[in-house]
Amino acid sequence: MRLIQLFTLAQLISASSLGAEQWGVFQTSFISAKEYVNAFVDVQVDVGIDLMSQLTGQATPPQRALHWLFGSDWAVRRGAWKLVQEGAKELSLVNVEQDLAETTNLAQVNPALVDELTRLHQQWIVSVGNK
Repeated sequence: MRLIQLFTLAQLISASSLGAEQWGVFQTSFISAKEYVNAFVDVQVDVGIDLMSQLTGQATPPQRALHWLFGSDWAVRRGAWKLVQEGAKELSLVNVEQDLAETTNLAQVNPALVDELTRLHQQWIVSVGNK
């Protein structure tokens, strides 16, 4: 793929059309080629988070939340914790590092964390728009 084609893709593809991991890989690829692209095109593009330092082992990944939203179902994951809302079911909070199958709902014993992750997800919805 030519660098100009990569730049054109960056203009056409939005974060909402890719999953978080796919977009992160795309952003990292674009950032690694950006200095070469800038030699040909004079346009500012927000490419998001640069994962190159993590890929090369120079840094640990930043602590950030990942969000999912599909209809009325949503989830937010930060670190080991994942909060899930599926339809009319009660909120489910799991520690995915200790419970890979996500069978134990810890929402009742961690209400402060449920509130914090819920607020975090609501802020994310406002920041990206609920489309």
